[in-house]
Amino acid sequence: MASENELRDKTVLFVNSGGKKKRFTLEAAKRLGCRVILLGKDADVPKRLVDHYIEADTYDYREVLDRLQQFREERPSVRIDGAITFWEDDIPVLSRITEQLNLPGNPLKTAINTRNKYEMRKRFQETGLGSPQFAAVKGPRDLAKAISKIGFPAVMKPAWGADSEFVVLVKDEADAFATMQYLVKNCTESFNPIFKYNQGLFLYEEYVDGTELSIECFSQFGIPHVVGIHEK
Repeated sequence: MASENELRDKTVLFVNSGGKKKRFTLEAAKRLGCRVILLGKDADVPKRLVDHYIEADTYDYREVLDRLQQFREERPSVRIDGAITFWEDDIPVLSRITEQLNLPGNPLKTAINTRNKYEMRKRFQETGLGSPQFAAVKGPRDLAKAISKIGFPAVMKPAWGADSEFVVLVKDEADAFATMQYLVKNCTESFNPIFKYNQGLFLYEEYVDGTELSIECFSQFGIPHVVGIHEK
């Protein structure tokens, strides 16, 4: 990890402020002596925390890359030394940014595997990591196949999402088909922009009973570093 002296006078691109909950990340960057470029739909933080602002919808990666290129052409003297986000929705678009700017960052495929729950389950299965039984569901026919394969109780949820929105426990067939209708109707971009990515894809998963633990970590050079473990 970079030391405080190494970060001084570096220019860091923040993808999305994260609102009030994540404002401390910008404050920390300024304390370390960084110059901050904020890219997002709204300039929703105090001006003292941001040196430059790029307005762009982070759920539209083409707009993001276009606006970023425009910024670089208009301010050729501003060198971007790194890019980061603390907002999980923006992990894939951050990968596109680091690729375009030739900066350190996760490959796009890796970013998608950490955000798309179906791709994540497939990757766990491919690498032999523990995972419940699962099936991709896009309609009633898929759901019927998933029920015959996995049974009940089960969990249904959108492939893309955050904050455990629309994660539903189902206990019988009638419950599962009613939940499918509920998910299709409500997992929309108007409810939460993250569902723009979902494209009607849902998961039907085996329900696993027991204690749920969350392990918080960061990875650098392929090595995970655990910073906290807590029970949900």
